[in-house]
Amino acid sequence: MPANPLVNKLESFPRREVAFEFSRRELLRLIQAEMQVYEDETKGIPGYRLADLGQAPDAYLAQVVPVIIPDCRISVDQGLVWGRLPEWAKPQPLFPLDTAVTQAFNLFNGYNDLGTIGLQLARDLHWPEAESFALARGLFLHLVQRRICLPK
Repeated sequence: MPANPLVNKLESFPRREVAFEFSRRELLRLIQAEMQVYEDETKGIPGYRLADLGQAPDAYLAQVVPVIIPDCRISVDQGLVWGRLPEWAKPQPLFPLDTAVTQAFNLFNGYNDLGTIGLQLARDLHWPEAESFALARGLFLHLVQRRICLPK
């Protein structure tokens, strides 16, 4: 069971609209993601706008595959995991280097859905499945909010 404040914060990521702050260059990436949602909906595939992902039911999110933006550079320095998109002047801190959070992040490989990630964390960390999924969900939404991760 987690005793780390970051893990607790990610596990309790609010069930509300996800707030974004972005530059004009980042707006293009956001528009592309929103257009994909509308395109999928015209094909009968249900989807959520990025801002609405925080309110999406767990059953929907469990099927979402988190994808780190391909041109995002991930690094570790000073006990933190950092991310840098090409349009950013310098890397931004994403989260402290923590065993559980880093383990969850390493499962964000573009193939595992959040449900699978939650189950794997539960097995590896000996946590209840609900808490493991909550960590995966919270980390995903945090990284979406930081603009380095998108749903697939």
